[in-house]
Amino acid sequence: DLAGLPANGRNEGHSLRPLLNDPTTVWDHAAITTLFEGNHSATTTAYRYIRYKDGSEELYDRRQDPHEWKNLATDPKLAATKARLAQLLPD
Repeated sequence: DLAGLPANGRNEGHSLRPLLNDPTTVWDHAAITTLFEGNHSATTTAYRYIRYKDGSEELYDRRQDPHEWKNLATDPKLAATKARLAQLLPD
């Protein structure tokens, strides 16, 4: 996008142009990252969810716990949040 190239359907993600043009722009997209095969995370302003290749999980409330010290993945009150973030990850 920034280089002026035509869109490529194989590329994933959203253009960062709106944020570069105006850093106060509301950004409703999660950041998806992968570390080695099968280890993925989805990060939003509020939460970070991590699923490892072995099936283990971590969930952090980034507003209450910015250092990500308390894993909330087993908290039943956050099951819907965890499921929503898990849907964003690659298989």
